[in-house]
Amino acid sequence: MVRSQMRYFVEAYSVFKYETLPSARSIRILTLCPAEQHTDAIECMIEATELEEASYDALSYSWGMNEDGNSSQDYELFIHGNRQWITRNLSEGLRRIRVCDKPIRIWIDAVCINQQDDVERSVQVAMMADIYARAEKIFVWLGNGTEEKEDLVMLDLLERIKKRTEQIKPWKEPRLRHQNCFILPLLGEDSLPCSGCVAYQQSEPGGGDLHEFNAHVDWLKECFRSKPSLRQAAVDRTDMAIRFFSRRYWKRRWILQELSLSNTHHWYWGQHVLDMSKLPEDWIEDLLQAIWLVGHGLRETSKDLTKTAAWPYYTVSLDSVAGDHPFRTRTMGLSKLCNSQNHDMIEKKTWNDLLRYFHSSECSEPKDMYYALASMAIPKIRIDYSLTVAQVFQEFAETMLDNGEWIWVFYCAAKTPNNQQSLTMPSWVPDPRLVNFHYGGREPPMGIQLSQMDSLVCDVRCLGVLRTHEESSGHSDTYRRTHDLHAVWDDLFWQVCSSREPSDEISEVIRPSPLQLQIDSYNVRAGDILCSCLEKLTDFDVWIILRRKDETTQTYELVGVQESGFALLESILEEQHEQSFSECPKIKMRIV
Repeated sequence: MVRSQMRYFVEAYSVFKYETLPSARSIRILTLCPAEQHTDAIECMIEATELEEASYDALSYSWGMNEDGNSSQDYELFIHGNRQWITRNLSEGLRRIRVCDKPIRIWIDAVCINQQDDVERSVQVAMMADIYARAEKIFVWLGNGTEEKEDLVMLDLLERIKKRTEQIKPWKEPRLRHQNCFILPLLGEDSLPCSGCVAYQQSEPGGGDLHEFNAHVDWLKECFRSKPSLRQAAVDRTDMAIRFFSRRYWKRRWILQELSLSNTHHWYWGQHVLDMSKLPEDWIEDLLQAIWLVGHGLRETSKDLTKTAAWPYYTVSLDSVAGDHPFRTRTMGLSKLCNSQNHDMIEKKTWNDLLRYFHSSECSEPKDMYYALASMAIPKIRIDYSLTVAQVFQEFAETMLDNGEWIWVFYCAAKTPNNQQSLTMPSWVPDPRLVNFHYGGREPPMGIQLSQMDSLVCDVRCLGVLRTHEESSGHSDTYRRTHDLHAVWDDLFWQVCSSREPSDEISEVIRPSPLQLQIDSYNVRAGDILCSCLEKLTDFDVWIILRRKDETTQTYELVGVQESGFALLESILEEQHEQSFSECPKIKMRIV
């Protein structure tokens, strides 16, 4: 029964109440009772047990399945006769996986964790890696299907992929064998010679990826010309595959650990089920590569597709596979995590990798931007749901700084748009909701220490003061040299000039420098100070841009970064680089 239908209904059931777990390693296991009819009420029992002694399966699903991510708990299940409210998608998933002849012991985060108890929730979430790793199998609920015809196309594609991977044996290039043979399932064809073999034989020795790519596309074009029915089959199957992996389930952040920590997956969507446990490593990545190759073959042989209704979505789908598209990075990252041969390597994933691949993955609570990935990443972070969102973000930044990731932290914090910042945090703390994460170098800084009042005390070299072109009256030579160095330049560039030196203690140590450089103009303005945290000049440096925040306390805000530092100044002699850098004064700056 739906809660909205019960407005005038007299409550006949008590609400289920959780009992405190007996130990730090205890979990709750739900027993899903059998049912004869799909519409029968969801009856369950629950018990607490020690994790190491438990035998159970686990459910992976999305709390909200609609496009708007609605996760309202308006549907009911009964635990020992007491009502518990759950989401519609969970209700549909439990009805789908339960059977008529035996109970199922299963762990489900929304039910087996008391979501109203922040202390218990923190402990249980920290254990989720162990919980999913110890599960006998994972039920993956992808949600209800679309049209039956489309579902059957995708089911057939997955079955063909499984069949091909069981048949194909490694050859000279074992890493490429699945990428190549997945082209045939996309064509719905089993009788043709494997396109990978053909492409490999036709490519020139030592030709590299370009020759291999051209050989694939040439072979596909010949197939489409000689057998036109393959073209429509390829259109239907590539389109369906993209739509399948664009389902809301695959966008959910929590599924990453759920899929990566178990070898046995049973996928349910609509009325269909498929055992995906025996697919090879990186199969999703290989399928995406095959879609990309098939798409290139179609584009060169199927101009009439522009007249079909599927063409606009089809072209978007192709663009989703190629390039740095959220769909591609998220799905490729998922493929790397779901490597069935390397589950013991999951702990070695870095935060850099996980946040870059899965920035577009979604979660309903901002704290879970980090917590949902914590079980797979190093360094370890503390999980505490009693903290505010701002405290969680700051504690994460502090952990990364303690592990030498200062360039990464400063870069991401400076890239956070100020006009979208909704939290009160120090300027050096990134907001993971607003920034795309990137790799950072690990050059040791001169000194960065966490101080009182949420500030960082940094040893820096003061390189100069930012100045706008409009304010460069009397400095026409500087303007000309800057323009000559950079054919395309932004509205701002940095230079040290006496008329713009700060009035505080910085003015006593800043000296003129002959270097000029264009900088990104996203947050900075004239008067900001350009600094380096390194003792010596390196090929990779991130210069930080600071702005005075308070005259009395002599504190500064981080407002920008300049990537690559002196490596951009290729038109200035290296000796001038070194000399200018070594002459820049060192000073302590407090960043808040």
